[in-house]
Amino acid sequence: MTFKEWHQYFQSNRDHFDYIPWSGEPELDGFEEKLITRSIQQFQKGENSDGKHLMQLSEKMNDDYYTLSIKGLIQEEQNHAAALGQFMAQEKIDTIGNHWLDTIFKRIIKTPSLEFTIMVLLAAELVATVYYKALRQATYSRTLKAICRQILVDEQMHIQFQTSALQLFYLKHNSFGRFLFRNFYLAFMLLTSYVIWFQYSNVLKKGGYSFTKCMYALLKEFAKAMRMIIGKAPIAQPQNVNQTC
Repeated sequence: MTFKEWHQYFQSNRDHFDYIPWSGEPELDGFEEKLITRSIQQFQKGENSDGKHLMQLSEKMNDDYYTLSIKGLIQEEQNHAAALGQFMAQEKIDTIGNHWLDTIFKRIIKTPSLEFTIMVLLAAELVATVYYKALRQATYSRTLKAICRQILVDEQMHIQFQTSALQLFYLKHNSFGRFLFRNFYLAFMLLTSYVIWFQYSNVLKKGGYSFTKCMYALLKEFAKAMRMIIGKAPIAQPQNVNQTC
């Protein structure tokens, strides 16, 4: 697998939200709107990054196609933000300018280490897979369900992409470095999982996740990603996998 293939995937997936069944009218009832407003505002804010620092770091890979792939990844995340923003406008939900969790996240990834930055971004992708599954189950809105389905498809491909890059770094470490990588990353994911639960527990609970089930789901996603990073599981070939309604 090459980053040229990932670049081609991101190019082919630019129409991934074309099928969304926009109603143009509010679909959420009062209970649903109150339930999801805080978390959807935060995720919409988090998805909407200019990615300048990541683009600069991507040059350390010494692969032009990796940098182009990162550009495609950033564009997809911005498309997620745009779709969520359009839905929020439909529901008369305001966007937010900043949030403490987003601020901390962006400070963490502003490191000179491309490897660490990818680790943090992958953790965010893993969290997103659980959150959007819960959000999809927590609402009756046809539009929001369709948005969540497509974001989940995209996030699974993003996880494959990020693990393919992390695997290159992992293989360069000696046995002790690999031990530190695995254990540090597990500790980081555990801390992240606790924060996510306490921040979004209302939506997660409505979506069918108890604390135990949520932690299990997050760590299961982490374990799958880690197996790909260390070469114990195959990394999927990039391909266009758009959903249809």
